[in-house]
Amino acid sequence: MHKSTLLAFAILVTSPATAVAGTCVLAAGQVVINEVLPAPSSGNLEWVEIFNTTPNTLVIGDCYIDDIAGGGGSPYRIPAGASIAPYARWTLDRNNYFNNGGDDVRLLKTDMSTVIDSYSYGSTGTNRSWYRSPDGGTWQATSTTSPTKGLRNPGGVSCGSGTWVAGNLEIHHINIGQGDATLIVGPTGRTLLADVGESYWNSHADADVVGPYIERVLGCKKIDYVLISHFHVDHIGYVNYGGLWHLVNQQGFTVGKMLHRDIYNYVGKRSGTLDNWIAYLATSAGRQKLNPAIVVEGTSQVNLGPGVTFNIVAVDGNGALVPGDHSGDYAPPSENDYSVAALLRFGAFDYFVGGDFSGEFSTSGFGYSYHDVEVTVANEVFDIDVFRANHHGSDHSNNAAFIAQLDPEVSIISVGSANTFGHPRQSVMDRLNDTSNVYLTERGDSSVDIGNAVVAGHVVIRTANGTDYTVNGDLYTASDPQRIDDDGDQYFLEADPDDSNGSVVPEPFGGCDPAYQSCW
Repeated sequence: MHKSTLLAFAILVTSPATAVAGTCVLAAGQVVINEVLPAPSSGNLEWVEIFNTTPNTLVIGDCYIDDIAGGGGSPYRIPAGASIAPYARWTLDRNNYFNNGGDDVRLLKTDMSTVIDSYSYGSTGTNRSWYRSPDGGTWQATSTTSPTKGLRNPGGVSCGSGTWVAGNLEIHHINIGQGDATLIVGPTGRTLLADVGESYWNSHADADVVGPYIERVLGCKKIDYVLISHFHVDHIGYVNYGGLWHLVNQQGFTVGKMLHRDIYNYVGKRSGTLDNWIAYLATSAGRQKLNPAIVVEGTSQVNLGPGVTFNIVAVDGNGALVPGDHSGDYAPPSENDYSVAALLRFGAFDYFVGGDFSGEFSTSGFGYSYHDVEVTVANEVFDIDVFRANHHGSDHSNNAAFIAQLDPEVSIISVGSANTFGHPRQSVMDRLNDTSNVYLTERGDSSVDIGNAVVAGHVVIRTANGTDYTVNGDLYTASDPQRIDDDGDQYFLEADPDDSNGSVVPEPFGGCDPAYQSCW
């Protein structure tokens, strides 16, 4: 089909000199050219398809589709206000526009010189299209005889084509034994992976579970946010071996933003895991692949879609621990003390996740000390529906005042059956069973009486309305109960030792450490 400078139907075409009506707001990578059919059979139209790679609806109006600069068919200006839904496709039909013998296809900014995306193809037979696989992925070396205009491209899957159902909030506690990996998918498909650990430093066995699991849920290898609670191997893996490093360097996952605690100004007990991640994040490869940023408290850094709030409520000891590099001390703070903790809310549904958040002051025999950070954040969390238990059910965490303040209806413990730490501890197991229904990813320490707790493997929460939610199919109802706080100190009666006196609040469990805390 010969290229013509005439259009077969009336379309608004604006020259560079008059392109002032609106501005293309797309950034490179948000929308890409996804498929093009340059040589249809007689009487049919050519077409080009573009694809939204993001979980957001994007405005594509006032951007241009063109072939070669300054030649061929006239550039086509996408009408002002046109938009494209998350992980969706938008197509343009043309007549006598692309050359059968080879051409360029370009998506341009309003100035018609800034290239958002482009693709060049060679000689093409009738009714064959050039395409990416999966959608938004790699251009394939050969054209296909089965074009998929407006549909999922052949040979691959795209974000949104997995098991997740649009409109649902889903929280997947992936069973990796004695480690944490929690995938959160918002109602519009925005994603956050909270931790991605390994049971052993020189292994990628758990990453081999996490990666395919995420791909099944999402239909792609793209994660918007990775939130690392702290730098222990069972929460992030080891550089050059497993965990997060393996997902992006060996399995091909892309990460929009990695959020982590301030590992530069808050240093307690050091480890090879921490030191190697500090070094890796300083490299150009680490920064390009992970886009790392230090976590700040509040809701500004994570957007999981309309109706979902993801609030960072604690990081780096929640202000209770003094900054500095204490790694040379006799018993510096545990890396666990600095864990990031967050509260997710969707409708009436509240969910807490906090890594290995510490809940007692004690000195370990392994060269570090724990501090009760839980008590400092309890009055910021209030009542919740689901509690992802801290520190795999350790009794260095999950103290009585904290659990009484949160009063969860459901508790989930990520734990390994072969663990050598005695997790979950009996006192924690009893405490959680008293207030909630408990689900464990694995059995944990066989000597612990887990009561009516369910050993469930992967534990999946789903809710479509923020009120009714299921945990592995068991139905619950989220609520905001009225609870008693007579003295107005933000601690509920169950956690407050004297709810008639606002100056009496829960004390740090095990006392206060004057070496690293303000104790007055």
